[in-house]
Amino acid sequence: MPGDSILILDSDETFSSTAKQTLEETGLFRVTAVSTAEDALETARNIEYQLLLMELHPEGMPGEFLIDQIREDFPHMAIIVMRTPDIADDELSEKLDVERIIFKPIQFLDLPGLIADALQANSDALSVHDAQQSTSGNDSPKTPGTSPLIEISEEQLHLIQESQAFSWILIRGVEIQSIAGELSPSQTK
Repeated sequence: MPGDSILILDSDETFSSTAKQTLEETGLFRVTAVSTAEDALETARNIEYQLLLMELHPEGMPGEFLIDQIREDFPHMAIIVMRTPDIADDELSEKLDVERIIFKPIQFLDLPGLIADALQANSDALSVHDAQQSTSGNDSPKTPGTSPLIEISEEQLHLIQESQAFSWILIRGVEIQSIAGELSPSQTK
């Protein structure tokens, strides 16, 4: 049975479905994909997620407000923000309280490792926070189940690579079809 629950927030359905498939095929993650900030908050209220993978500018709410809301409502959830390398976003990205910022386009093959790293960073930060709480004499409850470092077997890595290759072929095939539809039969050869 898969381990960590991942919530993907991206308005690009092709990206979301490919990322979901890539992650689920590892056998390590359960993944839900949504397209708006409101859907992300509603879904997170119904299922406990360990990580939110979100675009910087989601539909329905500014990204920084959504991150603040997630941190307030779900303080143990790790967050990875995806953004394009726009210069205007650089200052905002530095202010965000997230485990990682990654740039689109993403190599889907790298996604399981990026998520595992963010989950580990979040787990480490929560452990430090808990240790500080216990040494300060605060008897607040301990952090519930945080994620251990995820190890990927050779077989799982092979499945990830196959999935990445298949996704690339599908995406490129759609692009080629759209281009080919605009060309004459002699031009497509």
